[in-house]
Amino acid sequence: FEVRHTVTSEDPGYHARPLPGHRFVVADDDTAGVTLRYGSAVRGGVLTESPMQTPVVTFAVRLDSQPAAPVTLAAELSSARAAARPPFVEFTPGAWGSFKTITVATVD
Repeated sequence: FEVRHTVTSEDPGYHARPLPGHRFVVADDDTAGVTLRYGSAVRGGVLTESPMQTPVVTFAVRLDSQPAAPVTLAAELSSARAAARPPFVEFTPGAWGSFKTITVATVD
């Protein structure tokens, strides 16, 4: 883009004085990415539980940069013995930088 300058004044020495314009190039350095944060129940890829509690893991997810269109992240589970709530989260260009939480629990 180019920036041009216009000078106006009742002082004839300044009014309509020509100034050079400047050209700029915007470098888009945003990189698409997703940040995941797992709760303390996950230890080395193993979901820990106490004998009296249903195994539950909570994780938070957010985008690393603003998307140009909505982005949906789904929790796809490899076992019918687990369920994710909510099953997906959506990020929009106006709401992308805050963490959203998904909880995964076993189903008996």
